[in-house]
Amino acid sequence: MIIVDATVVNVAVPVIIKDLGIGLTTAEWITDIYTIVFAAFLVTLGRVGDVFGRRMLFVWGIVVFLAGSVLSGLAPSGGALVGARFVQGVGAAAILPATLAIVNATFQGRSRAVAFGI
Repeated sequence: MIIVDATVVNVAVPVIIKDLGIGLTTAEWITDIYTIVFAAFLVTLGRVGDVFGRRMLFVWGIVVFLAGSVLSGLAPSGGALVGARFVQGVGAAAILPATLAIVNATFQGRSRAVAFGI
């Protein structure tokens, strides 16, 4: 879900430009802000999960990501869509380290390798 969301917007850019009446600069921010925020918060939110718990971080990340997705779908302007994609990036940065920590704690040995591979 996290990786798909980073790339799927690229396919929709022409329609987004047309529907929201935005320029190329705003379209670039719509596609890039998610990845920038995701990368910027990934390590920090991973540490938050270490301190406060991986399950709490995972649930929090899903809620934030879902809120950003709803806001993205309802965005009336390019600026609102950039903001919503920012929120999605924060949620994604919480989901990924929490997911990896949960898989690591849940599985042992060969099962762990298979789980990470999946």
